[in-house]
Amino acid sequence: MKKTWHSLLFDAADHHLLEIVQDIRNRKKERKHLRQRIGPYLHPRGIKEMAASRELRMAYATVHLLDSLDAGRVEDRLTALQALMDEVMSSTESNLRKNTARVMLQLMKELIRNEGDTLRQLALAHDFRRAAAGKPRVIRKLLQHYHLLEMPEEWNQISFDEHVHDANTKGRKSPSHLIMDAWIKGIRELRVIYYNHIPPQAISELMSAAAIMDIKASIGIEYTAPFRNRMVHFIWTPAGLDTAESMIRFFSLPRVEAFMEKARAVSRHMAADVLRRLSDFNTRQKTDIEKNLAISIPHAREEDFLAMVGSGQPALLHLSAYLHTLITESIRKALAESGDPTAEILEKRLKTLEECTPQTLENQLLALNEKPGPKVEEENLPELLTRPAEALMAELAALHPSFTLTLNLKHLQVADVAELLFRAEGRISHLEIYNLKDQALGRAGAYKEINALQLALNQGNIIILKRMLLNCCKALEQSGDGASLDQAQSLEDIIFQMGRLVEPYRKRPLKTRIGTDSTGNFPWSYGMGLVLRDTLPFRARRYLDQKLGKHHHRPGIRIPVQPRTTWIPKKPPLRKLAPLLYRLRYARLLRPLTHRAVSEFVIQKDAVRLEPRGNVITLGGVLDPSRRQARNAGVFKEQPFRFHALSYLNTELSQGAKVLIGFIPAFLTFALTKDWWLLAYFGAVIWFVITGLRNILQSVLGGGGIRRSPLLKWHDHVRWGRVADSLLFTGFSVPLLDYVVKTRILDEVFGITTTTNPMALYAFMALANGIYLSTHSFFRGLPRAAVIGNFFRSLLSIPVAIFFSAICGQILSSAGYTQVDAILQKWAAVISKAASDTVAGIIEGLADRFHNLGLRAQDYRKKMRQIFDTCMNLELAFPHSQILTLLADSDNRILQNSHPQSGLSTMVAINALDLLYFFMYQPRAQVALKQRIDRMTSDERRIFYACHLVLEEEKHVSTLLINGLLGKNFGPGLSFYLAHYKGYLETLRRWIPEASVPQNKTDGPGDFP
Repeated sequence: MKKTWHSLLFDAADHHLLEIVQDIRNRKKERKHLRQRIGPYLHPRGIKEMAASRELRMAYATVHLLDSLDAGRVEDRLTALQALMDEVMSSTESNLRKNTARVMLQLMKELIRNEGDTLRQLALAHDFRRAAAGKPRVIRKLLQHYHLLEMPEEWNQISFDEHVHDANTKGRKSPSHLIMDAWIKGIRELRVIYYNHIPPQAISELMSAAAIMDIKASIGIEYTAPFRNRMVHFIWTPAGLDTAESMIRFFSLPRVEAFMEKARAVSRHMAADVLRRLSDFNTRQKTDIEKNLAISIPHAREEDFLAMVGSGQPALLHLSAYLHTLITESIRKALAESGDPTAEILEKRLKTLEECTPQTLENQLLALNEKPGPKVEEENLPELLTRPAEALMAELAALHPSFTLTLNLKHLQVADVAELLFRAEGRISHLEIYNLKDQALGRAGAYKEINALQLALNQGNIIILKRMLLNCCKALEQSGDGASLDQAQSLEDIIFQMGRLVEPYRKRPLKTRIGTDSTGNFPWSYGMGLVLRDTLPFRARRYLDQKLGKHHHRPGIRIPVQPRTTWIPKKPPLRKLAPLLYRLRYARLLRPLTHRAVSEFVIQKDAVRLEPRGNVITLGGVLDPSRRQARNAGVFKEQPFRFHALSYLNTELSQGAKVLIGFIPAFLTFALTKDWWLLAYFGAVIWFVITGLRNILQSVLGGGGIRRSPLLKWHDHVRWGRVADSLLFTGFSVPLLDYVVKTRILDEVFGITTTTNPMALYAFMALANGIYLSTHSFFRGLPRAAVIGNFFRSLLSIPVAIFFSAICGQILSSAGYTQVDAILQKWAAVISKAASDTVAGIIEGLADRFHNLGLRAQDYRKKMRQIFDTCMNLELAFPHSQILTLLADSDNRILQNSHPQSGLSTMVAINALDLLYFFMYQPRAQVALKQRIDRMTSDERRIFYACHLVLEEEKHVSTLLINGLLGKNFGPGLSFYLAHYKGYLETLRRWIPEASVPQNKTDGPGDFP
């Protein structure tokens, strides 16, 4: 019975996807063929589609990315991340391409993490497949469900986080996982903070993953230095190192490596300090807690603690999380085993359990030593911890000529910041003016006052600066202690040398850093990411106006932002049009036709202000106090999965229900208002046939028309879900057009009929139909262009409707009917509908055609870039040979396995197989390829053809496929290759006459890369 119920709610494909995920999760040994299947050279829409489904490839890549934090699997994680990015970006063809990809990644993560909950996993699998269709309403609904803000498809939002941690310090996620989650949230800039030093493998993984996901990532290394009997924190970031290779080379320099060795000594000292605090807990805190609550807490073991830390650097946050687990588990166990405890002890236990969080424990651990961080007067400190702040800053400045140095404001006041800026002599380039974690834990200093100091310093306002420093001096003198009086004297010296404080920031203003300090460990701390509200789409801003404070928060920061549009000249579609387009580029009125507009936003990070109505919004929220207490008490459970049956109805039943719902009002309208039996009983059928044929016509026209590949049938291009949606909404247009507009309004009120004024009749009906189409298009969340287009397409149908009406009138007159106008009046709505759908079929079919051509252009652009890279590597590997000679010579075309560059032959074969698959299976691929070949130079066309000659090596290509290039399911791919490569090469020979003409002359740059 349960199986039957699930079959009504879900599809067989949902169960299949769930089986795929479970199979991957239960597999003990990784399969080499799956790793190869996610290789970087196999295109997501290429030949590997014949060996593994998109869902299988995405599931495997996600599991591989999330499961392991081992340093030895960095390369595998990066390969999986690249494959996952390629899959999601190639899986959708909607207008919300990037947002759809974000939703699909989130759903795949949830699907893998909800192991054991079959019903929830089936629902997630169904949502995943629905999201792949890219329907705007579905995507926006899922974005809201997972508290993800919709981002602009231009991907020009200002979203960032300048202080996060990965698993190499105190975070939970590997760098690849962190970057993937940042992209899902919509973050474009990320700065990952490390303590004292950075492992080389972390550099490589972080920067490579950021390049894959197109995120601007940077690395900051946090150092501490003594300042007035306490430790202050600086974050040093070398600038100008944008790739993993450049950063690794820099950190390998002898002087940098020598400094990093000193920094590693600090990390070892910090780890020893954390372990000492662990011992202090066993000897001091543990006994007091046990005595106070009458419970027994297990001994905190160093081995268990280090196992929990893993590859990270032991920190107080790790220790607080470990002790939090020990204490809460002990309280739960005591509450469960207690027979009749006194009310006082029970109340204390529950109160302690509710208040116990890793953050409060961290503050208590800090309180054990009175001051945060290592004590300055401690003996045997590492060398770096004994250097004054100005000496440390000078040494960091000597490591790299270009750098940024950020001062963390934790526990600092205005006087401290002013003195540090003076001592730094301009080396401090940024202030971390807002740290969400420090703010939440009460560690933030005088943020607003320090922000006022920063603004006055950037403006060079000596009057305000002097007043602020004098007020600080007065407050310090009133405290009366020696340290305060000494600092007051230092501030007086700064007042007399105010020029030295202001001068470094005249040309290089003091900028701002803002971060969440997120680690991904705790749901009650702020999640990663911040975004400027002004740079979000209208729908996202409206959503924030309604939901702000529930899942997204306004921390009270305003960053000035201004939009900017850059016009980039378009590339001419044909070379012959290049001179004409070049002349038209100077005409401003024609700029939208000759240029491509790129919108972006410019911010002023030296003018950040702290004010309640700021424009910075958090991309993550915090757990509310009641849920936090329930989680600590062990009674909190994730909300039970609740779903609406209609949302997860079997796809075939869902589509059938849509057609039926639309058919009922259409049938009733004709049956109750028409006296002619043909219209009464078959009018709705005719209406639906017109709509269905129009959708099929536009799909076939957009997918390839009569020139489509022989391997594709006409119904392969039809999206039956779109047909069902069209039939649903067209059914409700029948009572609107036929009964309300034509009969009640035009006929009975205005007397407009086919007899009195046929032009006005069809014009008003087209206008009403256009308003209806635009309204339901807007309701479905379609783009603005589709909403406007649906309105004007009905207006264009007016002359077509008049033409159809005239033809029908002539046919009826020729057949001997006398009351032609009366008959046409009854069929007026159907005629108007046929005219509107005829125009729509042509316009939307052409739109689908251009859309498919755009997708194929993307596919070919990426594959051409890979071909170009492979050819460049061949040129470098064989400096004394020409690329055409290498590729055209059948004796040397395939490199021996013993050759160090033998992998290049495999890459050439992969590219050729993918191009063969494009040509035979992807809609409009043949037209797109012909257009691209026409734009190539003669030399490029010869190279392009020569890269395909590897297909003639049947033994080599077949061996690659059999040996696991596509996995164990190589049969379909092998059969496809052997059956069709000859015809494909013959077509290329016809399109590229230069292929048979040996020529070494190069005729200039073209379109090949």
